[in-house]
Formats: sequence, structure tokens, C-alpha cells
Amino acid sequence: MPPPRSSSAISCRACSFILKPAAMISLAKIDGDCPDSCSAAGFSGSKNFNALIQIAPWHPSVSAQARAAEKLIKARGSTQSTDSPLFMLHTTAYYFCCYTSDEEKAIKAALRSLSWSPFQVSYDSFACNLDHNNETTYLHALPSDQTALFSLARQIEAAVAATGAHVTPRETLFHMTLARVGNDYPTDDVVGEFLADPSLTDFGEITVDRFRIGVEQFHADK
Repeated sequence: MPPPRSSSAISCRACSFILKPAAMISLAKIDGDCPDSCSAAGFSGSKNFNALIQIAPWHPSVSAQARAAEKLIKARGSTQSTDSPLFMLHTTAYYFCCYTSDEEKAIKAALRSLSWSPFQVSYDSFACNLDHNNETTYLHALPSDQTALFSLARQIEAAVAATGAHVTPRETLFHMTLARVGNDYPTDDVVGEFLADPSLTDFGEITVDRFRIGVEQFHADK
């Protein structure tokens, strides 16, 4: 692990594990749940794909709060990039890792018949995580209550297992990425600033009634 940095810059320990609180997971892979190399991890397939809960542009109040948050983030230091509040905001419901083309087809077929109920999610907190390259830090809004999202993930895992394909358990906390910053950004200070002011972390509530893989939509029961 890199040596600790001053409080005016990123704290590796603060951000490396904040999205994986259950265990101290190696810095070899922090963002997402998939390995860097499918073959090195022992898988025959190499296809990674994600189930996304699209937030923008369908939830304008969340987008407005995200836009204000990104403005504050940019005001505190140089950023590498931000996710457009108008089009790019999303939460990854599930990371599908290292499948063959046939396995991908079978998984999507299983998900088309998956029975699940819509639920509400409130984005009311703020966090960060260090990416696998140890050079980029992600700043996120996230829900403090992740119960329903993890329940959906476990249902997806069961559907995948029923096809006979391997399952990569969802471990990372669910989040909505706002920005990416470098090692010189005052990450600790900015995370602390957000968490100290509830008005800054009140991003709003969404109804989760669908997710998409590519352009295909998978809907909850009506």
C-alpha cells in the first residue's frame, strides 16, 4: 500500500476500502467486482458487462443536486472528469464478470423472466474509492440504506447460478459516481465537507423499476 499522505490530499486508507467495508480487499482491484484479468483469475470467458440503473435524465431533481455537488467538487480542486448530470448518472446494479458469449445469452434470457418488485432508493450519503491503478479516486453519492439494492443483486446472482454459469458475488456498495480526481486532490477534506452538511448529501429518491444491459431493458413486475 502507498505511504499515507497528508490530510490535504487523498487518504488511501480512507478511500480504498470505503466501498468494501466487510473486508480489507487488496488494492489490485477496488472499482467494481470483476478481476483485472479473466484468464489470470481462471475463467475461460472474457466478456464483462453491467446491469445499470439509469438515473439521468429520468430523475431531474437528482440531476440538479448532482450538478450542484459537481460544481462544489470542481471548486475545491482540479478534477480528471465528471459524469454529466443530464445524461450519465447511473448506479451499477450488478457487474457480470468473465463470461463466454453463450453464457451471456443464457444470463440475459434468465433475467428476462426474473420476478422482482420495484423499490425506492434514497441517495443520502457521500463516499470515495481508490481505483485499481492507485492514481484515480472516484467521488460518489450513495444510499445509506443498501438493503433493497443488495436484495436485487442476490436475485440476479440466483438467476445466473440457475443457468449453470459462475457467480461473482456483489461486494461493492451501490453508488452514483460524480467525479474522478487525482492524488493531489484534497479528497479527505471534500468528503468531510459533504458528510458534515446533510443538505449537500440529500441527492433525492428514485424508484428502481428497471435496469438495462446495453440497450435492453429488464423491468420489475407491474
